Amino acid sequence: MPNVPPEEASYIEKEYPAAIASGAGKRIYDVEHRLFFPAWNLHNAFNDARQQLKLSRPIGSDVKFTIQMASRVPYRMVNAKIAWDKFDSADGGKILTLQQVRLGAEKSEHMIGAPGLYIGCLANFIQQ
Repeated sequence: MPNVPPEEASYIEKEYPAAIASGAGKRIYDVEHRLFFPAWNLHNAFNDARQQLKLSRPIGSDVKFTIQMASRVPYRMVNAKIAWDKFDSADGGKILTLQQVRLGAEKSEHMIGAPGLYIGCLANFIQQ
């Protein structure tokens, strides 16, 4: 995954929420169509998925709570997959090499089945 230059990340982190809050379509469009916006969005989606995975670890014997937390994982993983697809389609060879794009696409396909596998693994830790 490409790194977003710090000054660009800082700009997007400030401008994107401001653009959304303003409701100005052109302003939102301009931010979303910056070269590094898809990469920035991808980083955020992956970080969100990672945080949800950390929160979903089995906790004691509270089966209901563990399952509720795990049920949030698929949503985050789907968002990460969508963010990858948007990044991939927006990149057009500007940031990643063809080999990196192929590898990323291959690995992003694994995200589709990962949530179910993860929840199944959590179930194995639950003591009856």
